[in-house]
Amino acid sequence: MTLLGKELLPILTPDMNTQPTLWLRVAQYGMAVALTLATCFLREHIAVSFGQRPLLILFMLPIIISALLGGLGSGLLATLTAGLCTALLIPPADSLAIAASYDILQWGMLLINGILVSLLSGSLHHIRRQELRKWQQLDAVRQELQQSQAFLISAFEEAGVGMALVALDGHWLKVNPKLCDILGYSAEELLGQTFQDITHPDDLASDQQNMAQLLAGDIQTYTIEKRYIRPSQRLLWVNLTVVLARHPNGLGNYFVCVIEDIQARKQAELALFASEHNYRSLFDNMLNGYAYCRMVYDNGHPCDFMYLNVNKAFTHLTGLSNVLGRKVSEVIPTLHKTSPELLTAFNRVALGAPPECFESYVETLKIWFSLSVYSPQREHFVVIFDVITERKQAELALRQNEAFKRAILDSVNAQIAVLDLQGIIVAANRPWLQFAETSRLLPEKPIKYGQIGDDYLAACHQGTAYYQECTPKILGGIQAVLDGHINYCHFECPFGSNPEQHWFSVTVTPLGDARQGVVITHTDISERKQAEAALNQLTDDLSSTLQAIPDLLFEIDETGRYIKVKATQEKLLIAPPSHLLGRTVNDVLPPEAAQTVLQALASAAQTGFDYGRTITLPLMDAEHCFELSVARKSGHGGQPQQFVVLSRDITERKAAEASLQQKTQELLERNTELQRFNDAMVGRELDMIALKQQVNAFASQLGQDPPYPLAFLALPEFQEPYRK
Repeated sequence: MTLLGKELLPILTPDMNTQPTLWLRVAQYGMAVALTLATCFLREHIAVSFGQRPLLILFMLPIIISALLGGLGSGLLATLTAGLCTALLIPPADSLAIAASYDILQWGMLLINGILVSLLSGSLHHIRRQELRKWQQLDAVRQELQQSQAFLISAFEEAGVGMALVALDGHWLKVNPKLCDILGYSAEELLGQTFQDITHPDDLASDQQNMAQLLAGDIQTYTIEKRYIRPSQRLLWVNLTVVLARHPNGLGNYFVCVIEDIQARKQAELALFASEHNYRSLFDNMLNGYAYCRMVYDNGHPCDFMYLNVNKAFTHLTGLSNVLGRKVSEVIPTLHKTSPELLTAFNRVALGAPPECFESYVETLKIWFSLSVYSPQREHFVVIFDVITERKQAELALRQNEAFKRAILDSVNAQIAVLDLQGIIVAANRPWLQFAETSRLLPEKPIKYGQIGDDYLAACHQGTAYYQECTPKILGGIQAVLDGHINYCHFECPFGSNPEQHWFSVTVTPLGDARQGVVITHTDISERKQAEAALNQLTDDLSSTLQAIPDLLFEIDETGRYIKVKATQEKLLIAPPSHLLGRTVNDVLPPEAAQTVLQALASAAQTGFDYGRTITLPLMDAEHCFELSVARKSGHGGQPQQFVVLSRDITERKAAEASLQQKTQELLERNTELQRFNDAMVGRELDMIALKQQVNAFASQLGQDPPYPLAFLALPEFQEPYRK
């Protein structure tokens, strides 16, 4: 029956997948009746004699055919028709009566077999229809599966996010083009490596931990944010969702990964975090007070407001603390009475009015505030404020004593004047007025230019003929500031002629936004210019002097490192200047000479200077002797001490000294010989004088005149040698 159901029934009943229509039923029933009647007709006209037997077995054929083709109904109808026809054939013929019991049994068996065949055929038809329905369902499922597979393949390849199949060991099995575009690798490059190879090391452990939980069945899926390493070594943030595809036995087969590029979102998050951090930092550290409040109404009338948020500066500036969630009537009970305009202004802005800026004095706190108010949402307002009590006190003091400002301006040495838009002097301090009275910048044609009400620009125009170098600059600068082209100009100009020439520093700045005029400041810088000229002359003289000095000049720090080298005779250097700079004396000088230089630096560091030390250096032509003079420079805090070292070539002087010393030694030897000769000669003379003195003494004892005149011995110039 299975073979029949699978091979014959589709042929015999090609459309048994659905319930037969009415016309098909009629045709099947008609066929059952026709086949039975045809069998009956055939039985009546069979030439072969069967005796008196009705051959009821012949009627099983139409019953079976009707049952097979038409099912239960057709088989039962054929059975009923066969029963009626065979009843007429059973003796007595042409009568429904049946004489023999055997014929009754045979007729009954025909009916029973027909009914059984009909039931069996009906059952087969029912089973076939079920099988066909199942096959059609399977075919539909197969088609849906094929469509689903095609859709999945198309979705995989054309998905707007990266998708991949990953082996349990991490190797990429299949990747879509979007993933290659996201990661920057080709498909071949990805399939030749594992996801671990391109995962940031800091994210690998959490990724592998989640995969282990998937394999263990602890979780069904996981989503994380991680970083991949692109071929350029740049990091890429992605959102990774992973599902485990399992074998029918429940074991893991491969991972299905969906990868979304969130680099832009991460950068936006970082920017947002930085922005929030900056704003939070600004909020917490801003010097201005901040308060976010909500208005409180009573029957539609503003009666109070509540503090929702404040910053640190709020407490610092107002002295109020623990205000969050409290009404201002609780924090400052008398504010409604002493400053009702605050509540009115806050309510006006909270209900949608434009932001407002104003100043208010809170009597309860004894503080002046500068307030800026805006509304982020209806019935709420934000107030940003600063304490201006000191400024208000200063303004009050200045208003009460206007002469104080005048005294300050008058005490300034600079000459200050204010010009209106037409160039008329509208205000000036005392130095300006005094200078205008005593000076004559235009000696040949005095004009009024310095008193209040004078036209300063007209004076500049007239002065152009006398001071063609400076006056046009000043005039152009003033006009440019008045026109708003520049906000500041400064000139240094000479006025007058030698020897009465004066230099002035002229500064022009806008008064307010320059639509009110300009402020001109004159400062006499003649002394500074003279000092600068003297300094320049001194610099030139010093430079010329240094050029004229044949000595070597060095600038060395306390470690002996050369910083500057000045030499008019480089042949006296032990090395070219470029080889000396940055190196130490230990690097370029002989050890003994380097030690002498360092000792001179150490001595100068203690006393400020050191003189007279000498060193000998082997130069190209011969050895040269140098005398060192070291002076300590004024140092700057935290920097090594520096010294100026003057090295003078005293080779010739040393040679002259050696020659002089040799000649001196020779002279001393000759003097010694002369001294011995002189001592011998003088000794004889002294002996003769002593003998003559004795003769004169004897002559005096005898009462005679001394025979030898020795009075010259009493002279002072002879006393000392004589004593010797």
